[in-house]
Amino acid sequence: MFYKQFIAFMNTMYTLRANSLKRIHSFHVVHPLDFITIISLLAMIIVIVAFFIM
Repeated sequence: MFYKQFIAFMNTMYTLRANSLKRIHSFHVVHPLDFITIISLLAMIIVIVAFFIM
């Protein structure tokens, strides 16, 4: 159950990251979404670490 949620969370974060990178690339401007990308990646790392500790 937790594993499925983890995969869904990773997919969501990957999609957000891909979208933000696309926007940054197309506008050639550092977007506020870049902040969200950094935060989401940090959150993902924390979740992965917690997942392996469990």
